[in-house]
Order: sequence, then structure tokens, then C-alpha cells
Amino acid sequence: MLTVSRLIATATAAAALVLVGCSSAPASSGESAVSPNAETVTVRMGIQPWIGYAQWHVAQAKDMLAAQGIELELIELKSDSEQSAAFASGRIDVDNIAAHTALLLKAQDIDLKIIMVEDSSTTADALLARSGITTVDQLKGMKVAYEQGATSDLLLHAALKAHDMTLNDIQAVPMPAADAGAALVAGQVDAAVTYEPYITTALKESSDISTIDDAADHPGLISDVLVASSGVRKPWLPSPRCGPGCSGSACWADRGPADGPGARGTPHQS
Repeated sequence: MLTVSRLIATATAAAALVLVGCSSAPASSGESAVSPNAETVTVRMGIQPWIGYAQWHVAQAKDMLAAQGIELELIELKSDSEQSAAFASGRIDVDNIAAHTALLLKAQDIDLKIIMVEDSSTTADALLARSGITTVDQLKGMKVAYEQGATSDLLLHAALKAHDMTLNDIQAVPMPAADAGAALVAGQVDAAVTYEPYITTALKESSDISTIDDAADHPGLISDVLVASSGVRKPWLPSPRCGPGCSGSACWADRGPADGPGARGTPHQS
């Protein structure tokens, strides 16, 4: 699980090693509002209330990006589809999304680059069920709430497959993952796939709810990445010599063949 100290460390590293590139990137026609000539640049970041993105709330609250001349604007979005649409339309400059979502957007020719890997989920994505349901195979014929195309979709399919089941064996009830836990608590469905903090909220609100499957049962299935359009950030990675106090061109070096998406990011267990 993420701890406060790890969150602060992640935010510091992310602030100095990732977004500093936004303030030094050359501006041209059609690019984002990021400009090397501006004293303060506003970077619009898409985010959901997912524990793996908490470092950005810490960075904003502690004004960690001020030294790089960056004002971080967090734009809260409710669903993966809403977040993807906001990024594709240019409403946000950088985005925190699931790795599979980044690949889907890339396949649709959406201009994006993966900057860093932010987390790898274990117990922070889960399949919850009402009292009387203790295993996935007991979900046959039951109503299960989940968000289509999101990490909840991945987890549900993986859980069903592990028990030789498919969506045809359940009554699928599509809805945002943010609403799935509440629907379970209200008795509208028999099970729900959601993520933190909605897992903890549901478990606290009803003692009749329990976890019957989570991402830890499917290692490597769910992870999140930070992405940006090429108009916001140069296709380079920070130099290994760059520390939290550096800024400007000294922090940058051409990406070498050994580097790849997320090479400067440190994955976290959630």
C-alpha cells in the first residue's frame, strides 16, 4: 500500500523530473499554453480520486512545482471515458490514466507520450459482493456493476476467466466505477467492481459487503501511467543527474536506446 512518505517522495520526484520539461519546451503554433517565456505556466492535469494519483494532490498542496514556474491545475473527472475525451480534445495537457487506456488512445492515433509509470495495483482494485456471495463462481446470474472499458472491466473479465466464466454468465450492469460501490451498498446490485477510495467507503458503510477478488489475484493486470501530448512535453527524459532542485535545460538529456516509457518513474504498489 502507498504510504504518506512514499506519496511525498513520488510527488517530489514527479515534480522535478517530469513536469519541469513543460516549462522548458519550445512553444509553436497549435501547442499547449506551456511557454518558456512565461514566468508561471499553468499545467492542466486530468485526475480521478484514485489512490495511485494522490501524489499530485500532495504536490499541489505543498506547491512543489513553484520552483519550476509551474502552477498545477487538477481537473477532477469521474470516469475513464470522460478523462479520455478531455485529453483527446485538448481540455487537459497531461493525464493520469490506466496503461491499457493509453494504448487504446494511441491505437486511435491520439497524440500522446507515456511519461512515467505511476503505480501497479494490487488490493486497490477489487470485486466486492453482498453477504452470501464469497466466491466469483457464485456470481452466476447475479447483477454485477462495473465500468466498461476501464480497469474495472479488466478485473471483472480476469476474475470471470479464472473461474471459467464469461460476461454471459452474469447480469452486467454498466456504470462508472465511482458509482458501483454505492449501488452495491444500496442493494441495487449483487456485486460491484471499483477502486480506492470507493472500496473502503463501501466496506465501512455495510458490514454485509466483502472482497471476493482483487488485482493482487492477477499480478501485472492493472497499472497507471502519466501521459502528455507532444505539444506539451519534449520527447526526452530527464537526465539521471537531475535532482529535485534542478530546473531548465540542465535537467534534460536525449533519450537513449535503453530508455523507454516510464524509465524515470518508480512503480508503486496500491
